Amino acid sequence: MAVIETFHWCVRLDSTGAVDEQILSAQFGDGYEQVAGVGINSERGEWQVNVRMRKPAIDDVYEFLSRHGQKKAFLWEPPMGAMGLYRRSSAIRISGQGRGMFTLSTSFKQFYKP
Repeated sequence: MAVIETFHWCVRLDSTGAVDEQILSAQFGDGYEQVAGVGINSERGEWQVNVRMRKPAIDDVYEFLSRHGQKKAFLWEPPMGAMGLYRRSSAIRISGQGRGMFTLSTSFKQFYKP
């Protein structure tokens, strides 16, 4: 059985997240609407993550995210959240900040294992 790695780097305070619930709804002619969650794990989070570090450390973050791609899961504890399974859901963007500092940005999407 494969070991699931943990994303352990600190993200910046300007990282933002959203939690949404997937629902099914049926609207009836008399104004009544029936709503139900999709499956047992209908609530999912997605985070825009920013990490700012010096060159050697940002290489480690980039290597971790590249190795996992957008398909392989990893554990992560979001700000104000519980540890869960996530995967990268967008491109990795890196920008130089000067004096050897770099900011790496990407998105993490929560998912559940069957």
